[in-house]
Amino acid sequence: MTVIFTIRYFHPFIGGTEKQALTLASRLVADGIDVTILTSRFSYSWPRTECIQNVQVIRLPSPRIKVIGAMVFLTCLACYLIRYKNHYSIIHTFQIGYTSFVSIVLAMILRIPSLLKIASSGSGGDIRRARKTLWGQLCLFMAKRATRIIAVSDAVKRELLEELVPPASIASIANGVTLEQYDWRIDKSAMRKRMGLPEKNTIIFTGRLSPEKGVDFLIRTFADMRQTHPCQLLIIANGPEQEAVVKLIAEHNLGGSVLLISRVEEVAAYLTASDLFVLPSRFEGLSNALLEAMACGLPVISTRVGGSRDIIEDGVNGLLVEVDAKDQLRDAMERVLSDRQLAAVLGVNARATVEAKHDMKSIANTYSNLYRDLTSEVHVKAADEIA
Repeated sequence: MTVIFTIRYFHPFIGGTEKQALTLASRLVADGIDVTILTSRFSYSWPRTECIQNVQVIRLPSPRIKVIGAMVFLTCLACYLIRYKNHYSIIHTFQIGYTSFVSIVLAMILRIPSLLKIASSGSGGDIRRARKTLWGQLCLFMAKRATRIIAVSDAVKRELLEELVPPASIASIANGVTLEQYDWRIDKSAMRKRMGLPEKNTIIFTGRLSPEKGVDFLIRTFADMRQTHPCQLLIIANGPEQEAVVKLIAEHNLGGSVLLISRVEEVAAYLTASDLFVLPSRFEGLSNALLEAMACGLPVISTRVGGSRDIIEDGVNGLLVEVDAKDQLRDAMERVLSDRQLAAVLGVNARATVEAKHDMKSIANTYSNLYRDLTSEVHVKAADEIA
């Protein structure tokens, strides 16, 4: 079994889609499936090929020039897929866009199965974003012709059904985490001391600094809350909104209460040193950051978006609030930080949820079985045509 992953952005870019692709690929390789990742080489300083977590990564030329860079990359991608057509049995691509467009077209021409994983739902999700432009609509048209479309949440599945994608073409497979990387029974005080953090209640957000993540909403709510509830906020993230976030922190005089860290080697260490994780997204797929926090046994609060609604049972393994509802978020944060027993119960149940439904070992096994089913279908169909 040999699988090609095609993805426009990959390491050293670190986003939810990129991180999930690498985690899955690494687990599949450990299970004996050969995975190669085809991605873009935006800088000459990046190696053309390298091995990351035992996964072969091949970077194809992609000059940093709009349109031209994309065309160069897509041409190289098509040439690679054609040249090495006998070296792989499935194309697994990510997000609706020109990379998935070329990947699915080539899969149809080469008569091999294709999988497309949808990243997110909602106003900024794959489908609604694609509908905004003519080129996006063309990419969406081709996306619906993938052999299987992976829905990471019920919201993604609903949007696919609204696009008249046959239910049989949709596979519901959630994101996963490598549980062994997250020790959820570490003493928080000791970890804060190790990380050089003040000894006080700590709220944390990890992810990307972009408008849809709602970090501005979290900061404004925190600024209001800390007047009556002493605590600190850790933001472990970077992205296009970093300058705006820094300015917002200064506007609310939060320099002594908010710590913004762009890059860290040990996200898990900061999670285990914290008391509460907040995901204030305005739209979402199924957040890797949320799963990681739950794997650390943290009580979590999320806006009622995307996959968060699937994984969080309000009041049982986390709390849900409405998007941009400042009073709701403040009340939820104060409730968790003030009630140690509630925080402990939510954290234990959060960890149990991830163990039961989002262990990457189980997720990877589901993909392995799907790959085998699809290749078997192709072989049967080919035999029928010959007969």
